[in-house]
Amino acid sequence: MRHALNIFLCVAAALLLSGCGNRHGWDKVFTDNDVISLTVNKVKAFEYDPVTCQLGYNDARREFRVSTDNMSDYFVVTLSKIPGGKDDQVTGRVTWTGDDYNRTLNNLSFEVAKIESGKIWLWNQANKLAIVIPVFN
Repeated sequence: MRHALNIFLCVAAALLLSGCGNRHGWDKVFTDNDVISLTVNKVKAFEYDPVTCQLGYNDARREFRVSTDNMSDYFVVTLSKIPGGKDDQVTGRVTWTGDDYNRTLNNLSFEVAKIESGKIWLWNQANKLAIVIPVFN
């Protein structure tokens, strides 16, 4: 009986430590990333490099733009409101370029995973979009 209890406790501890039951859907790799970027299904679609990229923001449209200097690659995030804090919910649109395509997703629901150090981490569970954008004042 004691042996069965020890096995049960070990299995329960393993499940807790493995992150089973993450209600958010994102993983720690996303929230530990501090680079402005767009990730789709755990694959980086775009990553900001200050040497070769530009940042832009339109306050009236709440539109964040991240692009290469020649605009060949980019992603644009337009939000319904500027998030106020962690776990805030916002809706928005994302447009980005791929190898030979442009993709736009509208009416997305985002959860704010984190706001820190002048950046906002947005997560869309349905499309597995992980986005880090700068905060513009």
